[in-house]
Amino acid sequence: MEKESAVAALAALAQGSRLDVFRLLVQAGEDGMPAGQIAEHLGGVRSLPATIELVKLRTQQFAKRQMTWFRRQLPLTWMSLAPQSQVEEVVEAIAEKVVLPAKDAKGR
Repeated sequence: MEKESAVAALAALAQGSRLDVFRLLVQAGEDGMPAGQIAEHLGGVRSLPATIELVKLRTQQFAKRQMTWFRRQLPLTWMSLAPQSQVEEVVEAIAEKVVLPAKDAKGR
């Protein structure tokens, strides 16, 4: 980052509420924090530890709703493949799991 753009970015934090939000996001870490919880914490509705716990709870609830939704969709088969798997390995693993309908005498 060039010096001028760094100075401009830091100058934007000169407003008190912006600096408060920035500090809160730094404390929250790489997971971040939803805007609603930021507003509640800065508004004095709940403490930082309580806000972080609420974010964790709501994230877990959202993940559970996603899994419930996925289970209600078409039958899925979860596969575990290494991130460094080659394309051929992935295709072979999928081919082992896929059951294709039998073709009739006319090839349909």
